[in-house]
Amino acid sequence: MEGEAYESELDALSDWVDDFLLPVYGREITTSQPWCYQWQEHDEAVARLHVLWLAYQQHLDPEAGLAGMAVWTRDFLDHSLAQIRSATGPFAACTTDPQRPAHRVLPGPAAAPRREDHGQAV
Repeated sequence: MEGEAYESELDALSDWVDDFLLPVYGREITTSQPWCYQWQEHDEAVARLHVLWLAYQQHLDPEAGLAGMAVWTRDFLDHSLAQIRSATGPFAACTTDPQRPAHRVLPGPAAAPRREDHGQAV
């Protein structure tokens, strides 16, 4: 997604994170479970939260059955939050104490340089 479609989706995701996910599953911010109040600036967090939200919507559907939300919790929520809030996750350089908010996006690995050899990528 790009442009206006991305912004619209991010707004809806932000509403879900702020109004549902954090109040219900947020837990305490600690050094072992950091959080970033500017999570929308962390591409990995946005990607993980977005797929978590999409799975949530799917498992809310009546066709998911009575255990739909239990499946979502077990198969999606627990693993996703453990990755997002890991001390080595996307918020590793962000808030570890709610009294001292912090935000810093750590650089990821750079893409490998591409070589051209007689018109073919190697």
